[in-house]
Amino acid sequence: MRTMSPVDTRPGGSDAKIQRDVIAQLNRDALFTPAELGVEVTNRIVTLTGAVSSREKIGAAMDIAAAIPGVRVVANKLTVQPEPGGPDISGAGVRGDAAMRRSRPTSSRR
Repeated sequence: MRTMSPVDTRPGGSDAKIQRDVIAQLNRDALFTPAELGVEVTNRIVTLTGAVSSREKIGAAMDIAAAIPGVRVVANKLTVQPEPGGPDISGAGVRGDAAMRRSRPTSSRR
């Protein structure tokens, strides 16, 4: 007797699919290297971790993750770490709970 695994009917699919989609989109963006960002997904809440070289990269990563279908919220646990030889931005880091972004609705209701 064959058993079928449960099908996730939530918009955007399972947490694993959302994670794959977020990682794929981040990897397509020339702004990021794969080693910079970690992506965890629990109950359709995406948590971004790692160190990037600018605050602009944090915003871009959050926008990319929020645009993935099925994402409810993007939690930012990224830090700013300037590249060696780059400008000194000490004290300008954005960290942890300071930023959360809700994703855009996937459908409009009137």
